[in-house]
Amino acid sequence: MTEKATNHVAFCMDSCRWDTFTLAKTPNFDDFTKYNQVYSHAGFTVPSLLSLFTNVRWYNSKGTQLIPWLGNFIWVPKKLSEEGYYTALITQNPMLQLYSHIFSRGFDHYNVTWTGLVWAAHHLVNETVEIFRENEKPKFVFLLFMETHLPYLYPGVISDIDKFTKPQVRSIKHQISSIEHLDKEFGRLIQKLEGTNTEITVFSDHGDLDIKIEGEQGHGTHLYHNKLFEIPLGRKTI
Repeated sequence: MTEKATNHVAFCMDSCRWDTFTLAKTPNFDDFTKYNQVYSHAGFTVPSLLSLFTNVRWYNSKGTQLIPWLGNFIWVPKKLSEEGYYTALITQNPMLQLYSHIFSRGFDHYNVTWTGLVWAAHHLVNETVEIFRENEKPKFVFLLFMETHLPYLYPGVISDIDKFTKPQVRSIKHQISSIEHLDKEFGRLIQKLEGTNTEITVFSDHGDLDIKIEGEQGHGTHLYHNKLFEIPLGRKTI
């Protein structure tokens, strides 16, 4: 029963593709664990998260699930809540607001705050640390970071919204900088949660495309490409 008492944090980087994750300079991610390329169940957020929250195994992952001991085809937040967990989802992704009637089920804390084009990773980490500080129950916190979502937000990339239309801003190479920005916040999260018996899973919901490389831009229901499914996956308990 000890395994069930472990806290779980899902560190999900929206749209982060495998190859950009490996190219980024990420000392905190690198020191944390080894990562493997696996395949998501969809090339855009909503169906991908539906697979995750029903605890379906990632493709090519040797059977790895979001919560390994819960079993298959259950609703993860509801099942964990029944097991005595405090459950939380924190993101800026507006799709999680649009589909809140689906995804909020079983969460004690469901925070989808869309405040425009800002860099929110710092706030997501702060909120997670606060949850760990205030709750004695075992915890499951799902974090969905938007910095890695096109147009790849990170400090210094833009000062004017009009610049988002320029190819040099929308280029996939800028996702590398957004990953490097998230690496700093990941390091801060690790430092704050060290010794809390927390299993942290680092991954992405899906990948992304670059018009100059793949001939298509972004992701969505109308696109299919291997790069939309190739994602990183790493896990460790601290």
